Amino acid sequence: MTPGTLIAMTLDDGTAHHATVRAIIPEENNLTRTRAVRLTPQFGTTDKPLAVNQSVTLQIPVGVPRPVLSVHKDAVIQRSGSSIVYVVQDDTAQIRTIQLGESVGSRFEVVSGLSEGDVVVIRGNERLRPNDKVQISAQSS
Repeated sequence: MTPGTLIAMTLDDGTAHHATVRAIIPEENNLTRTRAVRLTPQFGTTDKPLAVNQSVTLQIPVGVPRPVLSVHKDAVIQRSGSSIVYVVQDDTAQIRTIQLGESVGSRFEVVSGLSEGDVVVIRGNERLRPNDKVQISAQSS
């Protein structure tokens, strides 16, 4: 982090806001190996009144942002040491072996095996067999 970095934050009422890094205090805590950071909050509308010393949840970037292809965790099936998903092609389920990367929330990064725009089965995929007919009922994110 450097001064000027924009940080996403969430209050306990669930509202999302941002804060800008104002300063990083040049004194390290020897026990925790951490430094205090001063932020300038940018509050919008909140559902509850704000309080002095109120807790917030910060989403601090731990690396350089990069675009990734991801798939919902419920779509992935582990078989014989491989990760597979069922891709919908022409209203049928086709098995596809994929290579997974990092876990991000309820999703996995897909390193290889899928392309952007591929539709995968998330519910009922454990009972599917290749070439089974499928019907898309709703899209998930």
